[in-house]
Amino acid sequence: MKVLLDFMNSFNFIHCKPNYDIVGCAFGDKDISVLENPGKEYAIYINKGSNEGLFQLNLLSGNYEINYINPADGKLIKTEDRKTVKFGDLLLDTMPAYKEDIAILIKVKK
Repeated sequence: MKVLLDFMNSFNFIHCKPNYDIVGCAFGDKDISVLENPGKEYAIYINKGSNEGLFQLNLLSGNYEINYINPADGKLIKTEDRKTVKFGDLLLDTMPAYKEDIAILIKVKK
């Protein structure tokens, strides 16, 4: 439970709402849940999947910091900075390897 609490406290979840419409494309074996604080931060949980396939989000155009987190132990797996391509598409094509679940926290870079 501590890992979940730490993750939920790492973003402003009080102002987040579920929004599955930002998932533009997801190929592969993925069950995706999304919380969005529009234009500020996005919390994504992928259950029962792997890093195989393609994962694309439709966000507002801009620069983002992406943190990949292992939900089993709360450890940060990888951090990267990305800029959206045309029309706000953010392609997550360099996701780290994972076997079951992964949490992704995306925040707008200022």
